[in-house]
Amino acid sequence: ALHQPHPLLIKELATPRGTLRMAVKKTPDYPSDDPPLVADANWSRATERLVKGEEDLERLAYILHDPAAGDLTGFREHAARVKEFCAQRGVLVTGSVPSPSNFAMNFLGATNMMLKAADDRAFVKELLGIVAEWGKRTLEMVLEVGVDTVQFSGIYEGTAFWSPADYEDLFTPSLRPLVEMAHQAGVKFHYFSDAQIMGYLETWREMGVDILSYLNPPPMGDADLGEIKRRVGDCICLWG
Repeated sequence: ALHQPHPLLIKELATPRGTLRMAVKKTPDYPSDDPPLVADANWSRATERLVKGEEDLERLAYILHDPAAGDLTGFREHAARVKEFCAQRGVLVTGSVPSPSNFAMNFLGATNMMLKAADDRAFVKELLGIVAEWGKRTLEMVLEVGVDTVQFSGIYEGTAFWSPADYEDLFTPSLRPLVEMAHQAGVKFHYFSDAQIMGYLETWREMGVDILSYLNPPPMGDADLGEIKRRVGDCICLWG
């Protein structure tokens, strides 16, 4: 075997359908001895991804179980403290909703997911659907405690990764219900992305996105503030 300059951190999660396994390199700057399932630090250090094939999808469904089935006492107490803090200072209360694309690309790996989307799109859609269902239940909990906005991370959905046609096919089916749920609760929907966004502006307008951030200009992004204002500024808050 080739010499491994860094020790491996291995996490195994047992489910009734078998074990999910992931491994990352413990470089000197890795922030944890217990690798989280989703973390930017895993991207360049992963040697084994959590999701590798069809059999892992059944196992993943046991990990992303209904969050309301657990003890929510700590969550509700934290929410109450946050709301009190915000009320005293006159600032918005923001909750977050899990992003299927973010979690899927962490579980599978970005390159693997893009290749799978070309070779086995049904697999990718099934993975996204599992996370999306968990995200809906999570959003229900957030809306129940009461927030002013919900933030959704579309950080890996920009045209640096996907075409507009891919976006419409893969990501909007899970995004639309979340926007509708937020609006039914009287809550503003905040879409966060720091990559190329100009190709999606009209899609977000039609979908009802209320807030867009954080409008990253070139070279990292492609945001043109004047153009964004002209195209969607009458209905979307530009949050820089």
